[in-house]
Amino acid sequence: LGRRRLVEIKDESDVVALLTDEASARVTPGVDGGACGLNHVTCCTVNRTNACDFSDMPVNESTMVYPGGETTCIFGDPFGFQVSPGVETNKLLFMLQGGGACWNKESTDLHLCTARAWPFPPMGVFNRDREDNPFRTWTFITVPYCS
Repeated sequence: LGRRRLVEIKDESDVVALLTDEASARVTPGVDGGACGLNHVTCCTVNRTNACDFSDMPVNESTMVYPGGETTCIFGDPFGFQVSPGVETNKLLFMLQGGGACWNKESTDLHLCTARAWPFPPMGVFNRDREDNPFRTWTFITVPYCS
């Protein structure tokens, strides 16, 4: 993954900023979205001046990346995906969370889905503490479901 960047490009000035490296990343805890600051989750919001550079994300920690723009969950909460760089950045475990069946407030009240994008806990293949986990040193990208 190296120095790849996740950016939002709205017009040519965004491209110029990216090419001239003015789109620097700031990965900060406790900013934007409901998951920030919870369980040591860091957050990064992509915008004209913030590219959420992979190399700025802490190794073995979760960063929720909020791409901004029109990406939202069912009730307008920000959509985000989780990135957890491992020590082996050339190996990637990419997971799309399964969805539910929600299309309005009433269907979400039945708990058939998730209405907000929450980070995955470090369980199962995402548990870096288990010596028997063959993926523990890999980079994780998880895309949570939020109707």
